[in-house]
Amino acid sequence: VSEESALGLYADGSTRLYFQPAADYSGTISDIITFRAWDRTGGFSAGVANGSRMGLPGGIASSIYTPGSAWAIASSSDGRYGFVADAASGLTVLDLVDRTAPSVLATVATFGTSIGVAISADGNTAYVSCTGSGIEVFDISDPASPTSLASLALPASGSPVGIQLSDDGNRLFVAGESAGLVIINVTDRTAPFVEGSSAVANEALGVTLSTNGDIAYVSDRTDGLYLFDVTTPTAPTLLGSVDTPGKGRFVAVNSAGTLAYVAVASSGLQVVDVSDPTSPVLGTLMPTPASGGGTWSVELSADESFAYVTDALSGVHVVNLSDPANPYIAQSYDTRGAAGETAATPDGQSLLVADDSGGVTVINLLEEIVSTESDTAELRVIPGAPTVHAATDLSGVTAAEAQAGLITIW
Repeated sequence: VSEESALGLYADGSTRLYFQPAADYSGTISDIITFRAWDRTGGFSAGVANGSRMGLPGGIASSIYTPGSAWAIASSSDGRYGFVADAASGLTVLDLVDRTAPSVLATVATFGTSIGVAISADGNTAYVSCTGSGIEVFDISDPASPTSLASLALPASGSPVGIQLSDDGNRLFVAGESAGLVIINVTDRTAPFVEGSSAVANEALGVTLSTNGDIAYVSDRTDGLYLFDVTTPTAPTLLGSVDTPGKGRFVAVNSAGTLAYVAVASSGLQVVDVSDPTSPVLGTLMPTPASGGGTWSVELSADESFAYVTDALSGVHVVNLSDPANPYIAQSYDTRGAAGETAATPDGQSLLVADDSGGVTVINLLEEIVSTESDTAELRVIPGAPTVHAATDLSGVTAAEAQAGLITIW
């Protein structure tokens, strides 16, 4: 039985597995059943062949039009609010107390067209990247009334796109197109200043940080992925780079710092081995259904077993990363707009999707309802013995086992 055909079954007195051996067969099959624990949640019915979907996003919960065009979104630390880089309309705040019916709480103008947003850990500050203008800082301690605190232009006439705040909240890392990687000191949020920068070959579009904050990974519009040592913020140093087969847009990195996932506009999702930062190596390239220019962003799930990849032409794709050498699309959602950046809420329940002219789409993310560990059961067939029953899940029957006897559910 394939993973896609695995069954969700109740372990109770009303559920049975029936094994009918071939004529005159006797012997032992060591792993006739492979099973995992299921807590019965997630809206799945017993006996339906849907096991591979358990733990995947459960569907689109809601969509809401914003005053502008939603390019990027970030969630508050409690998941109550969504902060949207809403293009010409500026910064829009959504009330997400009911994620099946979100509402616009506030909209405030920015000093340029907003296309990126990051929120401080304490939830009091929003940093907005504005194309052609720079970075604007807002006090959002009252989400219903954001207040501009400061703004800052980038060097070399740079235009910010992706932004990433350091864990300590003291520095903002900016992919500044022609300005390359720009590091802004925001220790005093009312007086930000450029602390350091480093160029890339073409234009920097996306940026993320290693878990310890020592390495910045920057995607370039034409030249792939750059890795910078940022332990000295005033002088970021290039460690290594690798060209990707298409336009690098946004990038995500696993917590171990061994694998980077680059959204490549004209190609799909590119896996890169970055275990040696000085010599990154291209891995598997997984096309998205409409990767002729639309693949935009990538975000890893909390347990890093899935990547949420957006494509402006085909929506959101949930990519299974259990084997990084063979990623595959496990689920897709075609949103009503051009899907851009995403933000998983801290409670792990929802994925917020900035959907351009389609506003914001909320996708349900189910809690872990199936154990990640599995076990097997042994079956012995003894002539004249009663039929063996088991109240458990079924998957992974091999061809040899199938020849030994038939397995049916009744």
